[in-house]
Amino acid sequence: TILADGRVYSMEEFVETDYYKRLNSIDKNHFTARETKLNKIL
Repeated sequence: TILADGRVYSMEEFVETDYYKRLNSIDKNHFTARETKLNKIL
């Protein structure tokens, strides 16, 4: 996974990032669409 800062993250590292935690804090109605978008990136 490559985030905007250009670092490459393993999945384990990625779930620890603030970016991922922010995604998970979004209420679930919005999260599904964003999760789909995210999965395309991954």
